[in-house]
Amino acid sequence: MHDLLEGVCKYDISFLLLYYIKHLQLFSLQTFNERLVCFNYGPDKGNKPSVLHIEHIQKNTIRLSASEMMSLTRYFSLIIGDFIPKNDCVWELYILLRHILDLLTSPVLQIECSELLQTLVAEHHDLYMKYSKFDLKPKYHYMVHYHTMIKKFGPLISMWSMRFEAKHRISKISANTSSNRRNICKTLAIKHQLQLNDLFNKGTLSNEIELGPCNKVISDIDTQLLRLFLNIDSKRINKVSMGFS
Repeated sequence: MHDLLEGVCKYDISFLLLYYIKHLQLFSLQTFNERLVCFNYGPDKGNKPSVLHIEHIQKNTIRLSASEMMSLTRYFSLIIGDFIPKNDCVWELYILLRHILDLLTSPVLQIECSELLQTLVAEHHDLYMKYSKFDLKPKYHYMVHYHTMIKKFGPLISMWSMRFEAKHRISKISANTSSNRRNICKTLAIKHQLQLNDLFNKGTLSNEIELGPCNKVISDIDTQLLRLFLNIDSKRINKVSMGFS
């Protein structure tokens, strides 16, 4: 997440936008932002990126969250792809970045994908240095080791911190808006519990249990204890079971 979405993707997209807007002048930043706003992001509409500013692009500091950067990288070709000439050599940099993003966010990978990732990363880094004339930043170097980590630990999406960062973001916003600094941890804990209490009061939490394939059925006594503990309506329980590997 930090290496790719908050690092390499921002560097690459910044370079590509400057190249096509300033160097080739294929489209303007205003045109890009208009398409960015009007584009239909489908299931990713909750992570719709905001408009970009030229001063941020020039400094490689695009101000988007990791999830917004993922949406922009995924749909970048659909947003401005019709402007790009066929066989454009610089566009190959984006194609490689897109392939790398697909591999790193896939929940299931074949062991051979680690070798493919190693090749894609090497080609991507070579193209970036060739066309941008910039040296590689540390986050590019970290990607060189990803194929080894996949061999040891499996798909890297199982190890990323996206959901933890999203949960932490709520507390960061609360801390920035609070004028109390005497015991900020207690303040954030109270606000967190009040938010949870609001969910309970609104009844937005489902009291139904949905289960996938199961191997072992819990006894009737355990079912009753579970029902009492979770305060679940017995009429909604057809069968409560738990899977064991």
